[in-house]
Amino acid sequence: MPLPRNPRPKHRPGQSRSSRRRKHAKRWLADKIIGRFVRYAELLEQKRQQDITNGTYRPPLENLGQEKAPGLATEGFSSFFREKEVSG
Repeated sequence: MPLPRNPRPKHRPGQSRSSRRRKHAKRWLADKIIGRFVRYAELLEQKRQQDITNGTYRPPLENLGQEKAPGLATEGFSSFFREKEVSG
């Protein structure tokens, strides 16, 4: 003789219907946003692969923090402040 069925409860006791709806809406929104980011990453990868095959690919700039004219920085030159004139 088979054992009696134990149906899965539709909700946990103590939770209201609105809290279940809110939880569902948050989960749906998170899944939607994550899905869009994944799709955007796929599109960027496809574009990068297409650029590589067409020969128009440029690797990302690695040294964005460096100044464009490093010689001026080493000489103490600053475009924001006027240098004091040495009288003498």
